[in-house]
Formats: sequence, structure tokens, C-alpha cells
Amino acid sequence: MREGQRGHNHLEGGAQGGPAGAEHRGGEYRRHHVADKAAQHRGDGSARGGVAREDYLVGIRGKYGRRRFDVPTNITARPTTDFARENIFNVIENLVDFEEDTPDALDLFAGTGAVSFELLSRGCRSVTSVEKAATQANFIRKVASQLGADNHSLLRGDALRYIQASPRSFDIVFADPPYDLPGFAEIPGKILESKLLKPGSLFIIEHSGKHDFSSLPHFLEHRAYGSVNFSLFRLPASTDAGADTSPSDG
Repeated sequence: MREGQRGHNHLEGGAQGGPAGAEHRGGEYRRHHVADKAAQHRGDGSARGGVAREDYLVGIRGKYGRRRFDVPTNITARPTTDFARENIFNVIENLVDFEEDTPDALDLFAGTGAVSFELLSRGCRSVTSVEKAATQANFIRKVASQLGADNHSLLRGDALRYIQASPRSFDIVFADPPYDLPGFAEIPGKILESKLLKPGSLFIIEHSGKHDFSSLPHFLEHRAYGSVNFSLFRLPASTDAGADTSPSDG
């Protein structure tokens, strides 16, 4: 979850890592040596020292399910756990028919691209990843190339600027900003007010437990898996634009 504050990676057997104080999901790494187990689950956006990561799990299910790539051992990160990623995608699959709808998706603050490639693996027609840090962006590019994912687009740049300036809209928008990013609490509102969403779009933001976004328009539900929290929003389809979109009790 960390754009601009994460370490960037590389792929192809010899990925390279960079600085990352506030990196995130980093594509679900298999941990082999853990120096600070408690710190792994803090969910406070802090980097973890002493965690060697050897594998990158691209997809939990779908076309790329269980594909792994080597990653640098020097990336400090707060990755989303496999457990959280699997569970939130189970929720998403109950809300989106990937086979019939073939949605176009956007992954903001893409990190090492774990969510991007999960979206592709599940059946999205196209996925756009926005990531600022060079090493992470290079890693995403290399993984996409090795997977032959020609329906993936990488935009190296600031996700906040993209939210404001992009004229394109998507069926699914996933955002995973650094937990300690200044102005984090305003990001969901900015996305909901942007052109990124259209009638029927699903928007998911990953966040720490200190945030409650249930009062925002189009709030659908909140899910928590350990210290990892997700708030989901669903814009009404054009046919029921007049329907009540007040927050649910969930």
C-alpha cells in the first residue's frame, strides 16, 4: 500500500529492491525468516526489518493462481496477508461477475502489483496499475511481461494526481495508500467525487482500523481480517440512480 514510500522491486530471478519505509501489500511474500513476528501484524504502516522474502505469489486463484516470482530480500514492507487478500477477493467475486462482466479495473498505489495481478487472474478485461516508486514500477512491468499480460497497463506517477486528473472511469477501483500518508482520510471522498467511478462501479480501499468511512456516500460494507481493513463502496447502476444510497448497517 505504499506509493512513493515503498521499495521498488524487480523480477526475473534477480529482482532489486529499494527504499520502502511505508511499502505495502507488496504482493504477498512467503516469509522464511522473521525477526519481528509481532511487527509483521502491526498494520501501522511501519517498515519491518529482518524479514527475508523469497517468493512472490502472483495470484491466489484464477488464471495466474499460485504463480511465484523471486523478489529481493532487502525490501522492507507491510504486505497485505494472503489471508486478507483471498478473503476480500471472495467478497469482490460475490459482487462482480468477472466472467460475464469482464470489468476494467484500476489499482491505485499498486506497490508490487499483487492486487493488479489478482484482478487479472480473476478475469478482468484490463487492469491499470498506478505506482510512483521506480523499483516497484519496474517489478510490476517485469511480472506483467513474464506473465504475457498484454491487458495490463502501468502508469508510473502520483496516484493522488491521477485521481484528480484522469478522465477515464473503471468498473473496479482498488486503492491501498500508505497508512501514514498525510490526508489519508480524504482519499476515499476524492475518489468518490472523481471521474474514476461510473454507474455500477465498485470501489475498495484498504486502511487501518482507526478509520471509519461508513458515513460516506455509496458505502456498502466494511470487512476486517486481522489488522487489515477494507471499506467497500458501490455506485448505483444508471437504471437505479434514484435509489437510496445511504450507508448500510454493515
